[in-house]
Amino acid sequence: MGPLAPNLLRKELSDHFSSRSQEQDSHPRPPHHHLPPSPPTPRTTIDDSFQIVLRNLDHRRDAAFSSLTEDSHDSPVDGEALAINMESRKRRKSNKGQDMISNLPDFIIGRILSLLPTKDAVRTSVLSKNWTYKWTFITDLHFEDKGRYSNRIVRRSLFLSFVHRVLLYLNSSSIQSFSLTISEKYEPCHVDHWISAVVSRRVKKLCIYSKKEQAFSSHSLMKYKSLEELVLNVYHCEIGFPTFALFSSLTVLNLSGIQFSDISSNKSGKVHLNFPVLRTYKTNNCSWSSSLNTYCFC
Repeated sequence: MGPLAPNLLRKELSDHFSSRSQEQDSHPRPPHHHLPPSPPTPRTTIDDSFQIVLRNLDHRRDAAFSSLTEDSHDSPVDGEALAINMESRKRRKSNKGQDMISNLPDFIIGRILSLLPTKDAVRTSVLSKNWTYKWTFITDLHFEDKGRYSNRIVRRSLFLSFVHRVLLYLNSSSIQSFSLTISEKYEPCHVDHWISAVVSRRVKKLCIYSKKEQAFSSHSLMKYKSLEELVLNVYHCEIGFPTFALFSSLTVLNLSGIQFSDISSNKSGKVHLNFPVLRTYKTNNCSWSSSLNTYCFC
């Protein structure tokens, strides 16, 4: 190709595009609004969206706190709320690491310790000086003469001393329950003293379990009318009743191994027992003296 070839090629291309342009103009297009080209939309990832949400939340939090601090002097309600919030934070910081249980009222600590066996409740007296007498406010007493000493005399002596000391130092004005489980025979004076001590504090539930013959008086049981549940489950026990006995609050009576006798000077041999609100009555291996004529009113 000669030197004119590029010029000829340029001319042909120009004629070609001009003819194409004329053909397009011969076919009119429907009018439309010419909008400016929109910029390309950038791609947004999940991380970018999450960062945007966090920035919005931080902005809202800062705005809310700023409005609260700015208006606290003008608005008494917001200022009081801010003061309470700051005081609560100071209290939480000051109480951090402190013994919160020791600061509870004594009667609440007593109710908590009542959930433990009485021996374990008394052992809390060695925790600190402040806990020396916390156990004296317990309201549930559970005694059992089992011990780690194999010598029966030592074990029996320690048990007697422990029960007497607990009842002596007790500060609770009322007792919910008293449970005595014994495997040895004790003098009636000890058992009578224990029963009198808890009945005088208006005990509501009294349970005595004995695997051996045990004697005690019924005088304390009938002296106070607060008793609601009475369980006497012994191998053998003779209990005397007067001519008339009223158990005005007793709702549960469970007796086993009891022999009833008359302790009054009534020659007729009649004994009247009154249980106006009794709901549950169970007996097992119980007997009445042949000279007694018993009348029960429920």
